[in-house]
Amino acid sequence: MMFMLGNTRRSSSEVLARAWLLLQAPKLANWALADQIVVSGSNFLSNIFLARMLGIEEFGRYVLAWAIVTLVQNLQFSTVSSIMLSIGPKHDAEAARYFYGSMFVHQAIFGAVSTALTLAGGVCCRRRFF
Repeated sequence: MMFMLGNTRRSSSEVLARAWLLLQAPKLANWALADQIVVSGSNFLSNIFLARMLGIEEFGRYVLAWAIVTLVQNLQFSTVSSIMLSIGPKHDAEAARYFYGSMFVHQAIFGAVSTALTLAGGVCCRRRFF
């Protein structure tokens, strides 16, 4: 049995095969890629929204502050988290307890220093720019 679909002639078995592929699409989709598309798209749209709402000068200050936050986050990951994740599992149970305890102290010191520097930077910016 043949029927017209658009400008082409296709048999009903071809149409059923194509419909079956469409039903299988969620199983074949690359969900990691879809997740990255959603995340990148929302970041792009939120930055456009912020740029339009804040204006060029305030958006520039926001981007500079966000770059500093990202730098500190990367420093924290490279000095504390990655060391903990790569060296920690190699220790036996007793040594791991002391290792993770010392990593907790290092993280607390890093957090305190980061907080103090952020507050000092905020105070300096407030007195200078406002």
